Amino acid sequence: MIDADPDLLRLLAIAPLAWAAWSDHHTRRVDRRVWAVLIFIGAIAAVWQVDQIAPIHTVDEYRILTQLIIVPPATGFLAMVLFRTGAFGGADAKALFALGLVFPTPIEYALPALSILLPIYRPQIALIAIGFNAMLFAVLLYLLKMWAQNLRRGERGLDLLMTEKVPVSKIPETPGQLRWTDDTGESNTLDLDALRMYLRWKNVTIEDILQHSDEHRTPTEIEAVYEIDDGVVYSEITTGHPLASEDFDSHENPTIADRNVAIEKDDVWGTETFLDSITHTAYGASPDDLRGGLEHILTAQSVRIQPAFPLIVPLFLGVVAAVTIGDIIALSAVSL
Repeated sequence: MIDADPDLLRLLAIAPLAWAAWSDHHTRRVDRRVWAVLIFIGAIAAVWQVDQIAPIHTVDEYRILTQLIIVPPATGFLAMVLFRTGAFGGADAKALFALGLVFPTPIEYALPALSILLPIYRPQIALIAIGFNAMLFAVLLYLLKMWAQNLRRGERGLDLLMTEKVPVSKIPETPGQLRWTDDTGESNTLDLDALRMYLRWKNVTIEDILQHSDEHRTPTEIEAVYEIDDGVVYSEITTGHPLASEDFDSHENPTIADRNVAIEKDDVWGTETFLDSITHTAYGASPDDLRGGLEHILTAQSVRIQPAFPLIVPLFLGVVAAVTIGDIIALSAVSL
């Protein structure tokens, strides 16, 4: 049996991945240093494992070398496709790619002072077990809950499967995409991060928009606009907390970026001026997208949101399950 030391090293990846999952749950943002740590662990473990099996003599050793060469780039390609198609966010894609580097081969190790080998059901490729486990946890944690709530409200069709109803007042703390149908019957979407960026640019709340809609819809001048971030959902954890980072800062004291900003007469809601004033792409939102979203929330008590689930959470749980139990779905099938 090939020595398990590289696999013990790979277990160290659980710690930074746990932090990434916690951060993703709170803000849908992850510190980029997490990926550097995971890539470093994966690279060292791969070099270590190659050194152990060289020179190649057996079929098992050849298979492991093949997996070390093929799995990481294949995972990177899959992560890129999922990101490009919108199925994964940037952090989710980076997490998948990093896990492909860390867990490209079967994993097996012995617990200290115990005579048992883990995982219980050893998969041929740990990453595949992680993927299946993560899908199972994602369904259990997010989709079943959303579908049950939608069924209870009498939802049907794509609305049942893809969206959830959220009160307008909860928009600032909700990650995802606003979806609505306009008067022409056309379906529209707006990334809520872009809407949060707009609100922070003006330093106003949803309540301000609802109560003073005419004033905000047709401004001739904005007294002050503010520096903005990327529309992150702020956590309740503020600066000074041991677990705080810039994404957990409540940003209660925004910085003025400009004063007495003139708004063109045809620039309804000032959205064109907003987009022209920022360096961020605002997640592909156009002035009309923002205007449509703002008009929509004025006429609705609740809105339909396509949620942005924190997928690193089920990925983390999938890793924990893979290194202890193995492939949960395969093990369940074998047990039947």
